Amino acid sequence: MATEWFISGNPKKYDCVNAFRDLRKIDWRQSTNVEAGDIVYIYVSGEEHAVRLKCKANKVDIKVPDIDDKKYDLTGEFDGTAGRYMELELIEELNGDLYDHILMEKHGFGTPQSPVRVNLETREYLKVAQELQHIDEMDPDKHDGSYELARETVRAYKNMCNLDQIDFRDMNLIYHMVIGTWRQKIDIKKKSISESHLPDNEKSRLVGLLDTIWDRSKNNAYTNREGDVSIGMFGTAFYSFYDAKKEDCIRFIQMCIDILDNDSDEEMFDICQKALSTGISGMQAASASVILHCLKPYTFPVFNSNSGNPNIYLYFGIDLEKVSDLSKYIENCKKVKTFRDNNFTVKNYRIFDLEARKLGKGDKEYDAIDFERIEAFFKDYAGKHYVNPDNAGPNKEEMEAFKEEGGKARKEFTKFCSHVVSAFPELEAQSCSGWINQGNNTQRYFWVELKGKDWKKYPHSISIFFNDKSLTDEEWVLSVHVETRDGASKDEDYSRHNVIADIEIPEGVDAYYAYTNKQGDYLLAEGGQQEVKELRDSGKAKKIQVIKRISKPYDYTRTTEIVKETQDAVKFLMPFYQYIFEQAGIIVGEAKYWPSAEEYPVKLTKDDWMRFIDEVESKSHDGCMRVLACYVDIGGIGSPKTLSDKYKGYPTVYTSSILNTSKRALSFFEMEPCPYGDTQRYFPIAFQVRIGNEVNAGTYEYKMRPELLEALQEMNLTEIDLIYDKGGNDEMSETEFDKNIILYGPPGTGKTYNTAIYAVAICDKLSLDEVKSRPYEEVLDRYRVLKDEEKRVAFTTFHQSYGYEEFIEGIKPKMDSEALDVEYTIKDGVFKDFCDRASKKKTSSSGVNVGENARVWNVILGGNNEPELKQRCFNEGTIRIGWHKSPEVITDETEGLNDKERRILLNFQDEMEIGDVVVARATSDAVDGVAIITGEVEFDTSDKHYPRKRRVQWLYKGANISIIDLNGGTRLDRKSVYPLNRISVGDLLSRVPTEAGVEVKDETRPFVFIIDEINRGNISKIFGELITLIEPTKRKGAKEAMEATLPYSNVPFGVPNNVYLIGTMNTADRSIAIMDTALRRRFQFEEMMPNPQVLRNIGADKVVDGDVELDVAEMLEVINKRIEYLFDREHTIGHAFFTDLKDEPTVQKLASIFKKSVIPLLQEYFYEDYSKIRMCLGDNGKENTEHMFILANEIKLNQIFRGDTSDVDIPDYAYVIQDEAFDNIMSYKEIIG
Repeated sequence: MATEWFISGNPKKYDCVNAFRDLRKIDWRQSTNVEAGDIVYIYVSGEEHAVRLKCKANKVDIKVPDIDDKKYDLTGEFDGTAGRYMELELIEELNGDLYDHILMEKHGFGTPQSPVRVNLETREYLKVAQELQHIDEMDPDKHDGSYELARETVRAYKNMCNLDQIDFRDMNLIYHMVIGTWRQKIDIKKKSISESHLPDNEKSRLVGLLDTIWDRSKNNAYTNREGDVSIGMFGTAFYSFYDAKKEDCIRFIQMCIDILDNDSDEEMFDICQKALSTGISGMQAASASVILHCLKPYTFPVFNSNSGNPNIYLYFGIDLEKVSDLSKYIENCKKVKTFRDNNFTVKNYRIFDLEARKLGKGDKEYDAIDFERIEAFFKDYAGKHYVNPDNAGPNKEEMEAFKEEGGKARKEFTKFCSHVVSAFPELEAQSCSGWINQGNNTQRYFWVELKGKDWKKYPHSISIFFNDKSLTDEEWVLSVHVETRDGASKDEDYSRHNVIADIEIPEGVDAYYAYTNKQGDYLLAEGGQQEVKELRDSGKAKKIQVIKRISKPYDYTRTTEIVKETQDAVKFLMPFYQYIFEQAGIIVGEAKYWPSAEEYPVKLTKDDWMRFIDEVESKSHDGCMRVLACYVDIGGIGSPKTLSDKYKGYPTVYTSSILNTSKRALSFFEMEPCPYGDTQRYFPIAFQVRIGNEVNAGTYEYKMRPELLEALQEMNLTEIDLIYDKGGNDEMSETEFDKNIILYGPPGTGKTYNTAIYAVAICDKLSLDEVKSRPYEEVLDRYRVLKDEEKRVAFTTFHQSYGYEEFIEGIKPKMDSEALDVEYTIKDGVFKDFCDRASKKKTSSSGVNVGENARVWNVILGGNNEPELKQRCFNEGTIRIGWHKSPEVITDETEGLNDKERRILLNFQDEMEIGDVVVARATSDAVDGVAIITGEVEFDTSDKHYPRKRRVQWLYKGANISIIDLNGGTRLDRKSVYPLNRISVGDLLSRVPTEAGVEVKDETRPFVFIIDEINRGNISKIFGELITLIEPTKRKGAKEAMEATLPYSNVPFGVPNNVYLIGTMNTADRSIAIMDTALRRRFQFEEMMPNPQVLRNIGADKVVDGDVELDVAEMLEVINKRIEYLFDREHTIGHAFFTDLKDEPTVQKLASIFKKSVIPLLQEYFYEDYSKIRMCLGDNGKENTEHMFILANEIKLNQIFRGDTSDVDIPDYAYVIQDEAFDNIMSYKEIIG
């Protein structure tokens, strides 16, 4: 493979561009090991600063140059005496912005000071850029049938003339006509045609066209997905615009009609900008772009990043603004068009989308794999017995080499499989099989399973094998199989897996069927599909496989070729793999609702549901009937948040109604709730659920069961008012939580983990069950937003030295590098600061855009010296400060500023945010201006004294307003810019005179303060006199509310009623013998014990190595029973230590957990009494010493000591932790017995 190089050319010394243009070949000074055939890119410095020439090295190591290029030597330096030259021949002159150094630097390029190899990242970029510059134009109608479908669907609406009847169903139709069919075939498109408001003649025309295009696809008439019967190029998931407003649907479809027969890009941009600038409910730029692209492929680019593909336009450095924002789409289109026209000849944006897919799917060079090492290891060692080097005696060195080669070979194969899976973001590579089996004999294969991220708990996979032999009698073959793991498969798994025999391998494809019979023989199905189907149906085949071999030779120089061929094999086998789950009702990807029919069968009919509604729900449950009617109105699918936005009321109104209706239905039909781990769920009788996408992103989306939906649709619901009536009989009270809670239990039981769940439930007014039912990653994302952005959650950890000063308030030294004396200031502690924040109500004001978490800032505009500055700011709608001699951008390292000045400037530059509130200081206790910040910081070079400014909207300018009481009695400082943290935005805006047009609405929101390890702190020292104030009855706003005057600041302080305290306590911590009684009385306690069922629920309960499967949950149960007997239940091992096995279910990961967590805990619990630790781990009952974690070696006193030792208490055994045992799955298996 040719090496690619960068070299630099200085055009002021040598006119290399014109030299190559005129001569085509140049003898170039050679200063590195360039070889003949290598590619050399020449970076032209000076004004160009770009890679401009691509050349090939024809000859190297030339002693005397023979090409006359003197006229291009501008300085006389290039006189042929360098001693070593290479002949470079121009391949191509590179033009356009694509090769500018600024853009290239984003892709790993660095200006070459001397010849350097082109790195992989830059090589990939150059390849992409050159491919796009040389590619042929694409005819859209030869590429895919969705272009014609999109045009003719819009034409059908154009023929309607009157669009008054259309709604979200018509938006669905247009969208479904352009998205891919693949697994959905064309049924969803026909269904959407049927549900639309098109007249019957247009429906019939579209169905006919759809059938025609489908037939063309069957005959390979389209280049898209060649070999697959498919229509459509983009997202494959079902998606509904049910949340779109009717007027938005009409506006969007009218826009499509208006551009249908228009050929002017500028006119189309204007039409679409008017239609999209205000947004379309339920639609973002991605879904709009695929529709518009299919209508006008030369005008509208696709902003779609499915399948992990990068945005090709951002890749090329185009400065796009808010790519997902629909209102910005047209402006971004204009930028893309300009870049495309300046750099490329092609117009169809599908070409760029396909290039993005190649980027996302790894069309690149891969680091070399040492296949020879893998093959050599098996040839040298396959079948040989391995002995631990420490026990190998004279064969120690041989066994060490054996172990080293096995590890290196396994590492290379793992690396190869990582290359392969990088092209498939929907798949994850599981751990590579070990190089020895349980008998310590070398395996004859390596095996890595690729599994869908949602299907890891199932034994099915697409597996990559390197075997010593194949069914075709070849030795050492690399192959890819659709596989199910024998050691983890039960009869139902084989039955589910063997449906792959239903899919035919196309003629001409180098793939074959194989099977394992009941006797365990592995055989080739020479009769193809017909044979394996007969063997399956007759019960003679236990397991069926589809196999694709990878062509030889396996040489490191072919790494990229082998990786790509293997990726193609995975791609070919993917439909077989997915078919297993589809046929089992385990739906693909985002279309999956829980529970499946397999997990919870509900066999109620439409008539059953009508009887329930008539006899129960409609009698006295008006609020729940309203919620059911809302679901009917939106088509049966939506999140509680969607319903809350559309029909008002908190989301909890809708979740509570679903829960209550479901409980009554279970009672009425005498059915059991749906099992869910060690708990149960009520709603699945009436609804299925999934994590939402698009309009429901980040929420829990409910889908009404079709029989219930059908029953409701046939009933008269017109008299039900869908809009939520506050105070009506469906109003739900907020979920109640105790104000002060402590979660306690042994280590690793998820106490800290659960604090995030509690915090989200409290802050978002949800039930614990609802939050627990969501994926923890989603909960954690919301927790981080509450903590880091909304500042409604705070976290601290108590320890022995933690005190009142850190928690409530204290005196701190004030650091100033220029001050001669040390000054002290009162600083709020974390809890007081949090309570002050919680006291500020969320404010919404009509007519002004107050930020979600707005702060109040005091600014001095000119002061007494320049009063005209304030008036100028009032007039122009700004705030301004000076420091005109300092740099435009201030950092912590900026010189010439003292600490106070630096803080002022950083406040103005970085801390202020759009939506914050500003007050203009008039006196030490009053302000005469109030504004909302509307712009980012600017540096106005035209103003020589006050260049730093921000745009604001002045709400009030006039007589002084006193705010000293709002500021806790503290006067306003003379600092130019600083935050007034004590002042609530709502309280401040309430002082603004009513003629300013500001109406303030306050909403009190829950805040959660988390104290980890609460029992490790000295409670009296930390809370001091304030321990009483945390009682619910003593909180602000309560009947017995109390405040205490703080000792340092002398200001009154109370705990707001909306603050919730959550503590965690480790029962195994011996540092605190008895918990502080004052604290115990004021908290409610919730026990959290080890729960192995959690591991089963999340798929972290199994580890498989070779043919051995370990039940991790059962192992944990056994260990904890032994600990309870030997010690107590408060010193057991928590399940949380093992949850990482969900993503990495390997012996190596389990070994790490035992070494770093389990063993140290047991050592602590039993004070290093290893006899008891061995009993907990079952070592005392294991026959094979290699499976013992801790060896008990008998002490032979006469070999150690001299003389009589009978009167000395010496233990009988010395204990040794055996590292090798941790890497053997049988060590864990034998814990169970």
